[in-house]
Amino acid sequence: MRLFDKDARTGIEADGKTLETIIQLRELLARRKEISEEIDFADHKLKLFMQQNSFISLEGKQLATWRTQEFNPIQYCRV
Repeated sequence: MRLFDKDARTGIEADGKTLETIIQLRELLARRKEISEEIDFADHKLKLFMQQNSFISLEGKQLATWRTQEFNPIQYCRV
């Protein structure tokens, strides 16, 4: 997403809200890798459980499906 056509090559002083946003973004970026690894691990565990089956169900309600046509993590259905 591009907001401006070109870089003015100047700087701007941060205010309090901007500083909070920068700190928040740094924290989120640091957590992103960890969360991504956790998602991949959980996804892998479910795929191992599913083996060749197309979906997981509980009491007849579909909980998750693994679409093999393209690379997608397991798709979760609303319970």
